[in-house]
Amino acid sequence: MKSKIEIVSEWKDDLIRCPSQCYLQMTFEGRYFLLYLRWRHFDPWSATLIECDSDFDMLNKKYEWVRLKVDYWKDEQINEVKKNAIDVAKKMIYNRI
Repeated sequence: MKSKIEIVSEWKDDLIRCPSQCYLQMTFEGRYFLLYLRWRHFDPWSATLIECDSDFDMLNKKYEWVRLKVDYWKDEQINEVKKNAIDVAKKMIYNRI
């Protein structure tokens, strides 16, 4: 049986409009991930899963950024994209690790 993915933070929202960004920290089997959402000037939101060191530094160049295929969400549909992105990220983590 696989371990459970743990969400270790609340969403950090930086909604300044251009770009709007949201971050969520997750762990799985001793590995650290940052779920990063971004909206830039136009719809839709994009979602990226970034493996990190324990400090959740997304700018560490040694890890790849994996673009997630989330549904089409407009700017004001932030709660919907967050839920969708968590589901897609969990599937990605379980299937790749």
